[in-house]
This record gives sequence, C-alpha cells and structure tokens, in this order.
Amino acid sequence: MFGSVVQNWKGAIQESLEIAKDVLSGKIPDNTGGATHYFNSNVMIPNWARPMTQTKCIGNHVFYR
Repeated sequence: MFGSVVQNWKGAIQESLEIAKDVLSGKIPDNTGGATHYFNSNVMIPNWARPMTQTKCIGNHVFYR
C-alpha cells in the first residue's frame, strides 16, 4: 500500500527538480516573478510573508520574494 505512495512522491520530486533546473537555466520561463517562497492561501498567512513582496498568485498558491 505505502510502496505506491512512495513511488508517486519520488516521481513528483524528480519532476519538480527537473522543472526547477529548467527555470534556473532559462530553458523555461519563471512564471512566479522570481519568487523564493510560497504558501497555500487556504492556510493563514505566515509571518515570514508580511515583509516580503508578493510576486504572483496562481490558484491557491501565493508567491513572494
């Protein structure tokens, strides 16, 4: 049961790393406006976000730098 969940997470992590590498190398555009942090807006706003600049909102995810 848990084996398939772990495999799914491994695939998602690998895909995330490949996308991040492509964005950092300029191969694909950064649609977050140079964000270094994000959070899900369905959860309360974290304290670290207050002094930061919001760069983008995509769905329920708010991006900051």
